[in-house]
Amino acid sequence: PNPLFAPPAASPAQATMSRGGSFSRSNTAGDRGGTFADLLTSSFQGLSGSKSRLKAVADSTSAGLGLSNNYAVTADQRAVPLSTVMGGFARAFSLQLTTSTDYARSSPVPSYDYFMSHSWSASRWDKYLSLLYRFALPAGLAALMVGAHLGCWLAATGVLPPWFEVRGYWSDFPDATVGVSMWSRVFGFASCVLMLLAYPHLDELSWKTKLAGRHNCFVDRLCINQDDHVLKQRGIDQIGAFLTHTDTMLVLWSSDYFGRLWCCFELAVFILRHPELGLGMRRRSRVLSDSVLAGVQAARQAPPRPPAPKPTGSLEFLPLPLASATMK
Repeated sequence: PNPLFAPPAASPAQATMSRGGSFSRSNTAGDRGGTFADLLTSSFQGLSGSKSRLKAVADSTSAGLGLSNNYAVTADQRAVPLSTVMGGFARAFSLQLTTSTDYARSSPVPSYDYFMSHSWSASRWDKYLSLLYRFALPAGLAALMVGAHLGCWLAATGVLPPWFEVRGYWSDFPDATVGVSMWSRVFGFASCVLMLLAYPHLDELSWKTKLAGRHNCFVDRLCINQDDHVLKQRGIDQIGAFLTHTDTMLVLWSSDYFGRLWCCFELAVFILRHPELGLGMRRRSRVLSDSVLAGVQAARQAPPRPPAPKPTGSLEFLPLPLASATMK
């Protein structure tokens, strides 16, 4: 059975931290096969009309883990900027031991822009690539276009030499030579890579100079104290409150995500606390495309509905590249 609707029994010991400061989210339900679209469909089947069942999942899981049902804002509600999450090639998701400086990077906030929900068994590099795709891809593509045009202009004006010359390119001018080069490709590719690598630093610079707003993100090992056991337990106890005051829950999906008790708890609480939820799926897949098209056709054939209320939150599924490639 899907753990969202039938959560496995849990003990308070499962709420402890392990693996170098990361949450111990043991795979109590086991891995399940199928495509991403299949897992997502089965997990959300009948969800809109089963709020009481979803509440039972959240309450039973919360009780099994020994968590609090108090969802008020507290002083323990801390966040880190997106630049810290993506900095050091997403070092925040590595399995290395956390230090006191990691927690010092967080600061108290009234709400979160992004709550990063993920399985610690997934690769750190997968998560880094997914975050680049989610946040840095537009800037990378813009840098690619600017670099390609710059390389083309420098080659056309003779500032950069041609790689080789071709004689007789035009039949009307058989003795004329044409310089051939690929500076536009070199400049475009280099500009894109540099932009992707520098994006965390540019994001930090933008909100420090007030050119753009700061993205307040929650990552468990950075926003929950790992040294003080009292503060650590209090932070774990208030994850439900953190989810209540979250605008967007970003699920870094891997094949074992729905088999993790903590992940299912986070997902259930977020959906429960955001009744009018906007669901987003970021994946280039024929399977998912077919399912979306089928949903659109079904919606067109359905009778007209009154305008839906404005979503109070956003839920995004961002599949990890390696996890998506290995799905059967």
